[in-house]
Amino acid sequence: MRKGRSLLLMGSLLGVCLLAVVPALAQGPTAEEQLETVLSQVGTAQFELCGLDFCYYVTNEDNLNNALVDTADNDMGWNRPLYDTIYRTCQTDAKHPIEYTVDVSGIPFHADAILALNALDTGIQWSDIRRVDMNGQSWWPETEEVYTNPDGRTWVSWKGHIDPSAVQMEPSKNLITVYLKSGRCIRLGGSYILMTDYPIELEEEEFVPEPGTLVVLGSGLVALTGYAALRWKNSP
Repeated sequence: MRKGRSLLLMGSLLGVCLLAVVPALAQGPTAEEQLETVLSQVGTAQFELCGLDFCYYVTNEDNLNNALVDTADNDMGWNRPLYDTIYRTCQTDAKHPIEYTVDVSGIPFHADAILALNALDTGIQWSDIRRVDMNGQSWWPETEEVYTNPDGRTWVSWKGHIDPSAVQMEPSKNLITVYLKSGRCIRLGGSYILMTDYPIELEEEEFVPEPGTLVVLGSGLVALTGYAALRWKNSP
């Protein structure tokens, strides 16, 4: 299995678990015990995970409202403080469209990048999404996955390439906006941006987007790989 593909699969598995306090992980080989450590915690709203040639930048709680003020309107992400479900948003809600940011503290890798969005699988389909923008530019997925995480929840995940030069570093923020089609609803869990120093290969044959439509959803996620150095960063 190619390294890029392994990272994406790990990211899908970990991201949906989101949990609320992520401890620093000691340096050392990434293994099952580290994976279990991450899965047993409750995730912060923003965090990062970096290895020798990749970085994940993760958002799994709402951090913005329709006025683009840093106040959550609870249109995506995990409910606080219980962290036991994902906020639901419908196209008819006043809080629609869904908007949030994925913050990036530094950009050590520039070769390739993807954006991933995950949603709780409650019958959501690609055709329910009207448009997804990142920093004002339309974004299209290349793959779709459906998987079940350790707590029994089933998720759907969309992933697609983005231009690494379009990723903004703090204090600028990467604005994600999700527009639903009329009458549609979604439980959008969060997103991550993955940046690497090698090309990321997505298996495009897995998912053929419907022309003229766009992606959505997500749950904050991270990846665990077989690298010696891991770095976690929690943002308030």
